[in-house]
Amino acid sequence: MAKLNLSQVALEAIRTKFEEPISIIVYTGEMGVGKSKFASVSACCLMTRKPTQLPELFKSGGGGNSVTQGIWMWSEPLPNPY
Repeated sequence: MAKLNLSQVALEAIRTKFEEPISIIVYTGEMGVGKSKFASVSACCLMTRKPTQLPELFKSGGGGNSVTQGIWMWSEPLPNPY
């Protein structure tokens, strides 16, 4: 199983650049398994609490078509579900 390593330089940059608490959500996996779709579902559920209304917030291609790459950020605060 692969390990996710956190860069201490990146963590320090986050600590110094943001005044308010932030959440970092990471989706990893092979191409075409639904990471972008899951990111959209997660953000939608946190925003509306209605998982039946699923806009495509993060573009997804499906199958072997790579659409999203790199780091994608959501700029609006999402409510804490707890």
